[in-house]
This record gives sequence, structure tokens and C-alpha cells, in this order.
Amino acid sequence: MGKYKKFDERVEKVFEFIMSYQRRYHRIPSYREISEGTGIPSINTISNAVKKLTNDERLVKLEDPSRSGKFRVTGDNGDDGLVRAKVVGSAVCGVPDFIDDDSDEGHVFLPVSIFGDESMTLMRVEGYGMTKRGICPGDIAVCADREPRSGDVVLASVPGRGTICRIFTETDGKVFLRAEDGENFPDIPFNSGEGMKTLGVVGYVIHDPNFKKPLN
Repeated sequence: MGKYKKFDERVEKVFEFIMSYQRRYHRIPSYREISEGTGIPSINTISNAVKKLTNDERLVKLEDPSRSGKFRVTGDNGDDGLVRAKVVGSAVCGVPDFIDDDSDEGHVFLPVSIFGDESMTLMRVEGYGMTKRGICPGDIAVCADREPRSGDVVLASVPGRGTICRIFTETDGKVFLRAEDGENFPDIPFNSGEGMKTLGVVGYVIHDPNFKKPLN
């Protein structure tokens, strides 16, 4: 019985370290970092502790967090946990422009209870094409990795360039991108055969409260 009690104590020690490390560094630590932080020398013991936490749904690993995936952590109180989102570059609303989606500015954790547990990317907003939709320069667009529906706001890639617009499908099957401020931004024909694609659906926007729209 003493052997099992000792293992349970180590499981708790691993869990507490993971939670503390995550709050400080915004990611789950490696087994080596857990070993150094807890003083548990055996990587096998740590691996078994993580498996137990996963089986108990206190640590829910959805993908390999060392890649561009996601995970969430839950505690005994049943919190919905956190989803890991990659922070990349910026995109201009309404006009296809250079899109810096290969940059990596790190990761943040978003509450699953608000944003869901889909794979997400955060993109900085530039340009005025979507201000009537409430998407303004300086905002952060939260882009979910899913297929869009007609009318959704999307992060779209036009070969070598990108933009944030709404996407529409006409009854004849033609697809186009449209800025919310249509008077100043013409529609953009969207043809997947020409290398165009959607990179995500903008489901949420983190707004900059200091933004002031310029007078016309």
C-alpha cells in the first residue's frame, strides 16, 4: 500500500508543478523540466504520472503541445481549462497584402469555456476594411481552424498575400470575398483553383479600446 501512496504523492507533485509552470511560462513543461522541478529523477515515473492525470481527465492532451497543436488542463474543480493558441503576424482587412503567417511570436492560453477547444491562431489586424463589422486596426483576430460557411469572416490567403474579409457563395457556386466597407473595397473573386484558400474563421476579436476611427 505504501508503494501506491508514494506514487499518488508523486502524481500530485507532478500535477502541481505542471500547473505552476503553465501559469508562469504559458506552456506545459517537458518531462525533463518536470524532473528538474519536482526532484523526481525517473522519467518513467513522470510518464506514468502524466498518463494517470490524463486518465483522470485532470490533464487532457489533445495534440502534441511541442507542435502547433493544442491541449487543455483541468483541475479537480472541473474547470473547462485552457486551449493553446499560436500568435503569428498580421493581416490587412479588405485588401490582399503581404501576410506574415510564418512568424512565430509565441503562444497564449485562452479559456475553453469562451473560445472552445478548436485549434486557433491569433492574427494582428491592420487596415479599415472591416471596421463596420467591429474589426479595427490594432485588434487581435482569433482564427479557428475550420471550414467557413457563407457569410463568415475569414482569414484568406491569395497566393503570396492575405486578407481578412467575409466570404460568400452565390447560388451559381461562385465564391467571393467582401469587406464590410464595400464602398471603398471592391469584392475579390475567390478561386481555390488559383491557389486561394481560407486559413481560418474569425470567431472572436480581442479589441483595442483605444482605437479611434479616422474621420472621412
